[in-house]
Amino acid sequence: MTIKFVPAVAVAAVLAVSLFGQAPTGIITGTVTDASGAVVPNSRITITNRSTDFTRTVVANTEGLYSVPALPAGAYEVRAEATGFQTVVRNASVQAGSTTTVNLPMTLGESKSIVTVEAATAAISYDSHTVEGVI
Repeated sequence: MTIKFVPAVAVAAVLAVSLFGQAPTGIITGTVTDASGAVVPNSRITITNRSTDFTRTVVANTEGLYSVPALPAGAYEVRAEATGFQTVVRNASVQAGSTTTVNLPMTLGESKSIVTVEAATAAISYDSHTVEGVI
């Protein structure tokens, strides 16, 4: 009886691990630039889930790029801050299994001023006839 029990426990353990590995998450990525299109390195990017208030903060690299993986599907606020620039806020929607691009164009000015930009969602590629995200 113990011989039959061990394979059953092993199968149950494998199924439990595989269920945790399939979390419904997506990615927010983008580039931080100034008005001329030049990158703004080392900008502080804060991503906040609008329904749970869960916040993650990253710093853009020297090329102005940032990426925040493993975000649960939902509505987010993306905020960029950098010295000498106005704070930029955009709304974004993350879909499971997709990448949402949120480019953040910053304007010179005091960081106390906040610029809110239109929402961003998962992209549709008309060239290859594919859709990213859940339909």
